[in-house]
Amino acid sequence: MLEIRGLRLAAGDRILVDGLDLEVGPGEAVGLLGPSGSGKSLTAAAVLGLLPPGVERRSGSIRFAGRELTGLDERSLRPFRGGRIALVFQEAAAAFNPVLRVGAQVAEVIEIHRPEIPRRERREEVLRLLAEVGLDEPERVARSFPHELSGGMLQRCLIAQALAGEPELLLADEPTTALDVTVQARILDLVSSLRARRGLSLLWISHDLGVLARICDRLVVIRDGRRVEEGTVEEVLHRPRAEATRELIAAVPRLRRGGSGGPE
Repeated sequence: MLEIRGLRLAAGDRILVDGLDLEVGPGEAVGLLGPSGSGKSLTAAAVLGLLPPGVERRSGSIRFAGRELTGLDERSLRPFRGGRIALVFQEAAAAFNPVLRVGAQVAEVIEIHRPEIPRRERREEVLRLLAEVGLDEPERVARSFPHELSGGMLQRCLIAQALAGEPELLLADEPTTALDVTVQARILDLVSSLRARRGLSLLWISHDLGVLARICDRLVVIRDGRRVEEGTVEEVLHRPRAEATRELIAAVPRLRRGGSGGPE
């Protein structure tokens, strides 16, 4: 599904991601784990050609479903961005236009990536998506502006917007970090159920090993832009080889106690 080989990202003389290899198979959930500044978010941005100004790819290959993505122009990337590959951000409020109703913003993704759906049927598809992500009053939510919704509701709307393009791969960049523990747990359960129902592949980026242990099949640990460890959740949690991994485990009290790693 997604195959990254030898990815090297830099800003001037500073190497930010150094020779990273990473794979996500069909229907697989992979966690990309590392401390702040380790290159996690830049890796996700590189997949869709969304690197920030001043950061460039020096070398490496990024393939999706057998198609090389590096070097594609904006037009060629359009079917992938928000379509076959969807990105869910950490700050849902920042991802939405504050002056447009939520339903209109979800409908825009449908219009771009699923033009076969007639205009008159888009509203019904928007309501179906909002209901699918567990929003009890989809019509009210669709009419709402982003500031009128709670953080948890807005994050569900962001997931609905991501699903609107019928993606095969979901890139989730710390999407639950700003939520309280109870809401975080509900969002994790939602993503797990959506993944099973839709057969989604998932790359979940986080510095929180507890979150990744709850939702992922396999973990890739990076530090200073380099991969230092990879294995199943069980292997990484209970038989960590890298010092960086042991430090991340030590930072989560419930993991030190031998807990399951999910939010309490």
